[in-house]
Amino acid sequence: MKNRREKKYIFQLMLRYKKELILNTVLSFFLLAIYMVTPILEQKIIDEGILSKDYVILLKLVFIAAFIGIVGYFIQYIQMHIQSGVAAAFRSSLKVEALSHALRLKMCYLKKYSMLALMSDANNDVNNMSRVCSSDVIGIFIEFINVIGYFIGLLFLSWKLSLLVLCIVPLKIFISSFCERLSKTWIEKLLQIQKDISRWQSDNYSGVEEIKNWDMYEHIEAQFQVLSKKREQYDKRVAMLTSLDSCLKQGSEKILFTVIYMVAASQIWNDQLTIGTLMAFIQYAGCILTPIDVITALKMVIANIIPSTRDYIEFMNMEEENLHSGNIVAQVPQKIIFNKIHFSYDRQEVLRDFNLVLNRGEKVALVGLNGSGKSTLVNLLLRYYSPQKGNILFDTK
Repeated sequence: MKNRREKKYIFQLMLRYKKELILNTVLSFFLLAIYMVTPILEQKIIDEGILSKDYVILLKLVFIAAFIGIVGYFIQYIQMHIQSGVAAAFRSSLKVEALSHALRLKMCYLKKYSMLALMSDANNDVNNMSRVCSSDVIGIFIEFINVIGYFIGLLFLSWKLSLLVLCIVPLKIFISSFCERLSKTWIEKLLQIQKDISRWQSDNYSGVEEIKNWDMYEHIEAQFQVLSKKREQYDKRVAMLTSLDSCLKQGSEKILFTVIYMVAASQIWNDQLTIGTLMAFIQYAGCILTPIDVITALKMVIANIIPSTRDYIEFMNMEEENLHSGNIVAQVPQKIIFNKIHFSYDRQEVLRDFNLVLNRGEKVALVGLNGSGKSTLVNLLLRYYSPQKGNILFDTK
């Protein structure tokens, strides 16, 4: 199963809000009942009320339809309130979690990427992941309930025409899968270039004084222009594929309604279908097709969320400092001992079998060329880094 780790991670995050999601599901089943009877009510309003010129029945049916509609809108409002609350809590908790993790990362990560770049990337990933709590994903379940309810109602109106509507579902799924495969690569490239721009900004904006002193304006502008053009190119590709997906689906709907009108006309001429039934069917067939588009677009939404989830997991898997290793020194040590220290940055060795004893009260000067390890010794003492070999002792402990 592709992207199993990412999907499992998202599922575990969603379990934090299972009470809210269960309540949303229960409300959706109330909507299911409403959507089942709505097309039938509309058909009766036209056939038994308007065309039969029965004002009493018309008034009764209109009031019933209005009441049911208001109840449905109220339920939808409650669902949106729950959904927005879950999305806000989801974003907030993950951003706090990301900050807590970033503050405890080993210094090597912060030196390599910078705190600003790491947090910017993490927040972008969280914002993208939070779509799983929005109408893009949670709302799809509600739309699925809508489709079932309306479709059952349409079956009562005309099962033959309902089967025609059902035939469009595989076609729309195929269109979404086709466009999703095409857009997946470009979405990943777009996310990567956004991270590259974020890191570029972190590196260069903090050095604005050097840019001014060395008259590097045109050089910096040219670099940013190259990155921006790449982002625009990838963004345009994704937008064009989204537009292609929409155009193909709308074209398939036009063909469907053409066939429905032709079949319905034949049934009306043979007294197998009423005008009211056709009008209600056309109206609510349209109500089915829009949610179907949302449901079939789920793969494209997931394709957008998965890369961000993968990057967020990799960020959260970065090693933190071990704040509890070693012994806590309660008193001021009499001496600090660097015992056979080995340390290197990637493949560049800085310290090899280094030994030094610092006695209390002594003043020691570290002298050497740039890159000889002076700052590294201080960083090791502060535990920003850990030696690959050897140890640092306080009074032999």
